[in-house]
Amino acid sequence: MLGDVHDVQTAVGAQEALRVLASDREFDVVLCDLQMPDVSGADLYATVLGRYPALAERFIFVTGGAFSSDAKRFLEESSCLVINKPFRVEDLLSMIDHKVEAAAAASAGTAAATAAAAARSAEARPSEKDDDDDGDDLPVAVA
Repeated sequence: MLGDVHDVQTAVGAQEALRVLASDREFDVVLCDLQMPDVSGADLYATVLGRYPALAERFIFVTGGAFSSDAKRFLEESSCLVINKPFRVEDLLSMIDHKVEAAAAASAGTAAATAAAAARSAEARPSEKDDDDDGDDLPVAVA
């Protein structure tokens, strides 16, 4: 289903997910069940938020609807996307596309901000002349 459109890596449970995320944080989306046997999706999210804040923004939670008061409160208080089971594949793909586009925009914004900061930094640094008398006399940035 998803593997036809996206590269998918699965993890069985929160502990395995944390091991995967520890070695690779380049995921565009983390699709997470809210209720899992070993650790809840909310607890996994809290751990990821503490360790890898940028990755926490990429969560989409899946729920069957029957959840605890803690899970309900988590969903009400978080800004995470949620899809309820049963769902249409098209709806899930739309949510994933939204997250992928948001991650790409954030990445492009970060890259642009980094480039702008580097340019400002280079402009702010004093320059020296190339004084080796070879005639090229191009300014050299001093780091």
